[in-house]
Amino acid sequence: MYNFSLASIDGISIHEVGNAENGILNISAEPALLVEPVKELLTKYFLKSFKEGMSFHFDIDNSNPVLEQTIDIFHNREHLHSSSKILAEELLSSSQNPNIKTGEFFVVYFLNCQVEDSMVNAIGIFKSENKDTYVKVFPEN
Repeated sequence: MYNFSLASIDGISIHEVGNAENGILNISAEPALLVEPVKELLTKYFLKSFKEGMSFHFDIDNSNPVLEQTIDIFHNREHLHSSSKILAEELLSSSQNPNIKTGEFFVVYFLNCQVEDSMVNAIGIFKSENKDTYVKVFPEN
């Protein structure tokens, strides 16, 4: 069971990532600063897609850079932005198909997510390739 009614964004980093062929990678210098109404809207935007019975896990027997970075963020919350840069680079190098569109890559730290009977913090990793009228990202600094 998932319940995100109390969930909130506690940190977010946004980068622009293309594919390995076009090499587009624009790394933001700092984490994004969001005002409260935008945090609420983005929390709903990111979490609306999670449905009951839908969960994923990492295979911890293999070296996995995404797993390594998420563990680092959970152990060192202040590493969110530096780890998001590594994750963006990993996504770029893994995106071998030239049809993969350039888009915004988000690494988000959420507080107060209910999963089953536990209240947990969570890390969301998202890429938006289609320009949606719900959210517009304007690069600045």
